Amino acid sequence: MLNVLLSLAVSSQAPVGTLTDWNVSVANRALLVHTARVNLDHENWGWDMKGSPAGAVWYEGTGAKTFRLRPMAKVGAVRLLPHSAGTIRREGNDVLVELTGPRDVIVEPIQTNEAPPLHLFYAAEVLEPKLPEGAFRFGPGVHAPGAIKLTPERKTVYLAPGAFVKGWIEADGVDGVRIFGTGVLDGRHTERDRDSHNLIRLVACRNVQIEGVTLLDNPTWNVVLAACENVMARRVRILAGRPTSDGFDVIQSRRVTIEDCFVRNFDDAVSVKGIEEFKLGLQPAQDVTVRGGTYHCDNGWGSPFAVGYETYAEAIERFTVEKAEITYCRMLLRVLVADPGPVRDVVMRDLTVRMPDPREPLRFTVGRDNYTQWYKNDREASGHIRGVLFQRLKIEGPEWPESQLSGTSAERGIRGVRFESVTLGGRPLTAARANLKLNAHVQPVEFR
Repeated sequence: MLNVLLSLAVSSQAPVGTLTDWNVSVANRALLVHTARVNLDHENWGWDMKGSPAGAVWYEGTGAKTFRLRPMAKVGAVRLLPHSAGTIRREGNDVLVELTGPRDVIVEPIQTNEAPPLHLFYAAEVLEPKLPEGAFRFGPGVHAPGAIKLTPERKTVYLAPGAFVKGWIEADGVDGVRIFGTGVLDGRHTERDRDSHNLIRLVACRNVQIEGVTLLDNPTWNVVLAACENVMARRVRILAGRPTSDGFDVIQSRRVTIEDCFVRNFDDAVSVKGIEEFKLGLQPAQDVTVRGGTYHCDNGWGSPFAVGYETYAEAIERFTVEKAEITYCRMLLRVLVADPGPVRDVVMRDLTVRMPDPREPLRFTVGRDNYTQWYKNDREASGHIRGVLFQRLKIEGPEWPESQLSGTSAERGIRGVRFESVTLGGRPLTAARANLKLNAHVQPVEFR
């Protein structure tokens, strides 16, 4: 309990940006509401978009808790996302959120102009860990270390509750990287074209653990895993509202698991790629699994999960997303092949998906399209797509608009796309309702 009390006390002394639109308390104890940023403009995209205000609250504890949220202005109906996370009720203008245990949730007014959305990050209370010699430890308060460069001798980073670290973590060729705690890597002070960095950038690292940390408002890709092996990212939170703020970019890495994470951003939440500029040769991306967690993609032109468009690899294969909750998206999955690498065996199963205003639910392309035409290589996209399975998805939302699936030849086409036990609005998703437009180089899609 000492850790929790200490983190709360010190956090209140660390004015790294507070939001005044909400007061939040639990058990009559006030919690600090920090500023964050989301992007509620789901129609447009532009490099100069700055996003909209939001709030974020971090809390460590155990068991069921009721959080009292008091908006400073009159607020009408509100919703809790994910719906399954707990219950929500009103006492006058107050909003009471009841959670049965640690969970990450969004509370947002239905009328978005009434108050900014609020993010409650409730983590299990843990004792101060015993750290290895040479570990980087950031205690409660604000720190500005800049680059945190890991080496084989110094490969552990601990962010204590209440720590706000204005810096980024880098490692190249380090075995046994561990980044953990419930503190924050804070990108709020950076601008994309001036001083931005990937908040976690690991290249050719093995046996990696990333757990519990929050990455806040970075203006570019948040976590980059390039040529890494045996990676576990668990209960990581990413909250970002500026363009190209990808959550996890998995670049030619193998055996990567992303488990029980929370990602709300203005681009892809998890994207698997092969990128020539990383100079990794054609080594493959294989066995990437997203399991559990909550994903909220505010970008109407992005998707929570994607492959490509950069596919410069021997192959991108066995990408699985399972048992996760997608609380908002306008496009469910993109698979874009603009390089030689084939894409094989993509699986999405046991998902709940909220799509209240779909734009283009799916986009599968081999070759150049309006997403990839500006890609700066002169090679022909010689890859293909083989095997995409949607299984046991429950999709909440209206009928789907048109989606495009296209290849460039029989060899550079798309085969093996199928839907099994997928529902839209409580009814089976059929070929007619899916509204897929296939060109001559795409084999018929199966519905079971």
